[in-house]
Amino acid sequence: MSKSGELFDNALTVLPDMHRDETLYSWCARYHALTANRLAMDTALQLFGPPVSGVIHDFPSHLGSFVVRTAGRFGDVSTLAMKHTLLGFYAPFKQDQVVARSIEAMTGSSAARIKFSLGLPSSRVSAVHPLKACAVCADEDQTHLGHAFWHMEHQWPSVWICHRHRCWLRHSIAKLKGVLGQQWLLPNTVAGEHWRDVGRAADARPVLERMQAITRGLVAQEALWLDRNLLRLTYLAGVKRMGLMRPKGNIRLRELRDSFLFCVRGIETVPGFHFVQGVYEENGGFLGELLRAVRGDKHPAKHILLMAFLFNDCDDFLHTYHSMSLAPGSEPTIRVGRARASDPRRQELALLLKPSGPTITQVARNIGLDLDTVNRPGNRGGWLV
Repeated sequence: MSKSGELFDNALTVLPDMHRDETLYSWCARYHALTANRLAMDTALQLFGPPVSGVIHDFPSHLGSFVVRTAGRFGDVSTLAMKHTLLGFYAPFKQDQVVARSIEAMTGSSAARIKFSLGLPSSRVSAVHPLKACAVCADEDQTHLGHAFWHMEHQWPSVWICHRHRCWLRHSIAKLKGVLGQQWLLPNTVAGEHWRDVGRAADARPVLERMQAITRGLVAQEALWLDRNLLRLTYLAGVKRMGLMRPKGNIRLRELRDSFLFCVRGIETVPGFHFVQGVYEENGGFLGELLRAVRGDKHPAKHILLMAFLFNDCDDFLHTYHSMSLAPGSEPTIRVGRARASDPRRQELALLLKPSGPTITQVARNIGLDLDTVNRPGNRGGWLV
């Protein structure tokens, strides 16, 4: 038997349990400490095979080998990926095939491409996921459990306030510091100079607390997938409920922008939320992207921030969202920019607006649109604007 194999067999006697709210990386770091392995690569070799696998804290690779080497003690690859890595945060906003490809990539050796498949580099939100911790949680965990660990929900990009203690999370830059990036770190082993505080974001605390609660609610939903088009309708319904929509369905964009910026003031100082500055642009930045039928997926943090602005909590959002999905094709009379050509009423409108067909008033009544919308010259060609 190889020396590595002997080390692993001996380590089985101290194999720790994985906490329900613990990242896979955190468990491996605790295992590394318990086994007193001299090198980080020794632990990686024992658990994953390749010497650097698993040390990547957000999207680790070789999970298939990990499951085999731990005898499936912590579940299958899908369970590990969805419950103990950041994939569970992104999954509700990604189609099934994207999630399946990501799990397949983490099963083997190609996890390095996951961030590209999730669209993170082009999202205008940082693709770097700093390790985050609540100082109170770390102290309590150390006192009551004998060890501190990285909580899964603290790592979600949209969460910067601890659910249990309602205090600000700190983030560590240690994994970005050369050789430290290849080490197994725990909250109590990160040097003080490698911790950073959020900064001056006190005014944004209420919206950040709602974001934290909404994120927990969404991730807790089993097999939730949020359709991009239904999300847009849900947001528009929220805008209308806030009284920021004119009678004919046009958004009061300036008032919406002012209300939003007041609600989230200070959040641009929080890591990952610099994109909020784009709201000052003429097109409304990410607000305009999410409220118009703009192609392409947007980062979950953008969606969750808008949800926290428009809705009271996760239940309020989900109730509105499901009310939209239960009435396919019944888009309310609300318009921002051009709708996608796949709108089911596009063909219906084009077919009905013929010389031998019904009157314009009848068409408007039949497909649930106001007369002004149907009567626009652009809509005669089949576009809803």
